[in-house]
Formats: sequence, C-alpha cells, structure tokens
Amino acid sequence: MKVTHRCDVPACANPRHLVLRTQRGNMMDGLERGRPIICAPGEKNFAARLTEADIRLIRASAMRSGDLASRLGVSRATIDAARRRITWRHVE
Repeated sequence: MKVTHRCDVPACANPRHLVLRTQRGNMMDGLERGRPIICAPGEKNFAARLTEADIRLIRASAMRSGDLASRLGVSRATIDAARRRITWRHVE
C-alpha cells in the first residue's frame, strides 16, 4: 500500500486528502484523470511509437521483422515482442 494524494491541486497540503492505495489503484486513478502515465497500455502510453493499427499490421504481415521495423521506425525487438504478444497484449 502507498499513501497517495486524492486531489489534483499541487500546492494542497491537507492531510485529509491523503488515502491508502495500491500502486495499481494509484496508476488507474491517474489514468482516469487523464494524467500522462508511462506504464499505460498501448496508445495511452505517452511514449508509444506505434498504434493499435500498426500492431494489427505487424501481426498480420508476412514481412520480415527487420523490414517492418525500418518501415515503422522502431527496432526489430519491438516488432518481435508485438508479434509474440509480450507487448500490446490487449490488441486482438
């Protein structure tokens, strides 16, 4: 459990605005409030370089991973991880 802050006012120091949450609960709260979260899934991750459409293309394509990587501007390891569903597991 972690102590997290309930309101979105940076200068707030009210102890009544503190609440116990799990890390997941805190991350989900931030996601619901529209905060940029690095571990958010897929396109919601502000660092994502691919889209869900790209992932569907990767999984359906017979192209070599290196060729797809060059085309999409990512590494071959990124393509391989998406194909093996290590990443982007939520995309059908």
